[in-house]
Amino acid sequence: GKAPFQSVALAYVAKADLARKRWAAAIDAIERAQADPSVANDNDRRLQLLGLAARAYAATGSPKLAGVTAELEKVAARSKSEGNVEALLGIRLALAESDRLRNPPAGRRELAALASEAEHRGFLFIARRAHAALR
Repeated sequence: GKAPFQSVALAYVAKADLARKRWAAAIDAIERAQADPSVANDNDRRLQLLGLAARAYAATGSPKLAGVTAELEKVAARSKSEGNVEALLGIRLALAESDRLRNPPAGRRELAALASEAEHRGFLFIARRAHAALR
């Protein structure tokens, strides 16, 4: 059906809103995408939306951040045990991007460490995103 495309479109909208610091609009798009039933069975999409939510909630000081962070850390532990380095680095990037909004010095340190680790391991896409988030 059209469901998966709706969550994909909403994720793009949320990304654009985050880039423009339109937090309320981003949160609305993220939460509508997360309500899409197709997201439950799509790990990549779920992770992407959790990462976007972490940034939006961190930026607004939302109490919902704690739940999203816990969920991301749970997926990170699973990714680590499965040896899924790319997923693990992606989750660390999402958490570091949200830290950067709440605690800039700690967020910057983690982003810098992550950028060099991702580069070293050949995940250049993640390294580039970590560098971009440092600017």
